[in-house]
Amino acid sequence: MDNTKTITGKYSGFKLERILMILGIPVVGFLLTFILNNGQFDLFSPEYCVNCIATIIVTGINWLGCRYIVIKLWNKYPWHIHPVKHVLVEIPVVLIFTIGLNLLVSWIFVLLDKEALDLGLLFRNTAIIVLLVSFLVSLHEALFFYFQWKENFNKSLVLEKARIKAEYDALKNQINPHFLFNNLNTLITLVDENKQATNYIQVLSDFLRYTLDLKESDIKTVGSELDIVKKYVYLQKLRFGDKLIFTTEVDEKYYDHKLPSMALQMIVDNAIKHNTISNEKALSIKIFIDNSYIVVENNLQKRYGVISTNQGLENLKRRYSFITEKELKIIETDKDFTVKLPLI
Repeated sequence: MDNTKTITGKYSGFKLERILMILGIPVVGFLLTFILNNGQFDLFSPEYCVNCIATIIVTGINWLGCRYIVIKLWNKYPWHIHPVKHVLVEIPVVLIFTIGLNLLVSWIFVLLDKEALDLGLLFRNTAIIVLLVSFLVSLHEALFFYFQWKENFNKSLVLEKARIKAEYDALKNQINPHFLFNNLNTLITLVDENKQATNYIQVLSDFLRYTLDLKESDIKTVGSELDIVKKYVYLQKLRFGDKLIFTTEVDEKYYDHKLPSMALQMIVDNAIKHNTISNEKALSIKIFIDNSYIVVENNLQKRYGVISTNQGLENLKRRYSFITEKELKIIETDKDFTVKLPLI
């Protein structure tokens, strides 16, 4: 989804902002005509009315132009990420646009009236218009702040409900962790002579401990996520052997970056679940870094008869929407299936 379209769509959807624009343009245009008239035309004379209509049109152009600038800058330099850049870019761009438009309109009027340009009057009118535009831009920013805050507040409520439900579902589906791990440790002592069996049980125990720990944050480091996915693949390779090929190419400098918990494991699990794995068709899964994304890629050899709801990926997309503006990317070709996760 194009982020610009998303933000523009949200912004244009504000009913209050629409009402202010529809009512504000003619009202501001009329007031500017009255303020800037400076005794040139008799009030409500034909000349005054023509000048008022022209001023309303120019006001509309100025209003919509400044509105466009505000929306674009909210997309390019969001306040919560680049507040200084937002201000440093917005102020000069709005001033240049407003003053340039005012100079152009003044020049057109001079050409039409065949009169010399009154620099003092031009300076006065420009100063009034700049002050008015500054107020309108501030109003737009305040409206956007309010609706952004309201949207984020609603998102936080949804996220909290989803978190509570996830914890509740997990609690329903698990037995007492202490009982489970104590019995796994007992099982290790019973098969102590079988090295492969003890390794398997130990890795399984570590994997389950990681997945059942509800007290930890929903966000994990890349290092811990890679560690748990390697444990998961170890368990699967004992089942599939050399028919499952797994490689990672992630430099340790990325280990402190963050990911939603169990994100990598879920994608690897999907790859194993939905692809054929046989002696003739080995499944190759690779994890690597591509710019600001960690990528999980596998060769595509779909298993027929397995129905995919894509619920796991959709849930992961929603989790990302609460954390970052960057979106999870899914790329499917005839040969490969790739999921690109933004690093946080």
